[in-house]
Amino acid sequence: MQTLTENSILRSKTVLFIALALLQLAVPLYLAGAYNSVLTEGDTYRFALKATEATDIRHGSYAYLNIEEDHGPYRSHMKRGDTVYAILDKSKLGLARVIEVRASVPEGHDYITAEVYDIRGGEAYLTYPFSLYYLDDEDRRHLEVESLKDKMQYTVTVKVKDGKAVAEKLNFNE
Repeated sequence: MQTLTENSILRSKTVLFIALALLQLAVPLYLAGAYNSVLTEGDTYRFALKATEATDIRHGSYAYLNIEEDHGPYRSHMKRGDTVYAILDKSKLGLARVIEVRASVPEGHDYITAEVYDIRGGEAYLTYPFSLYYLDDEDRRHLEVESLKDKMQYTVTVKVKDGKAVAEKLNFNE
């Protein structure tokens, strides 16, 4: 026969188990909602890419997105590893460009939260939160065939909202 204390402990453990299970469900649902919000409500930018790889052994059919516009001028003190905010604009060709890198959240501008990986010549070089892009079979075949051509130009369409960025589409010769 269980005592009152044993019942209380069992009840507490059950409540704790249920709370942890709900938390494990809530986190992925929140992340999926935030990702979807950026895709549906974010502003569209196209980033030019340098040569890109078609596969990654650990992940499968992914392309490594080697962004050309991965740097911008900065004014405030920053160092390698700092989280910063890259303010975006569009060039005359419609491609994304970084007009400034700041240590504080900018107001009234589209920006991406990024990490500084190098500083040289008055420019902060950045690592963006989107570096891999999942390739469906059609994109993978297209990338493999087109990568053999000398003048291949790649861009990636990225949706940006409140500092978050999601790669939406890999574009060939656009």
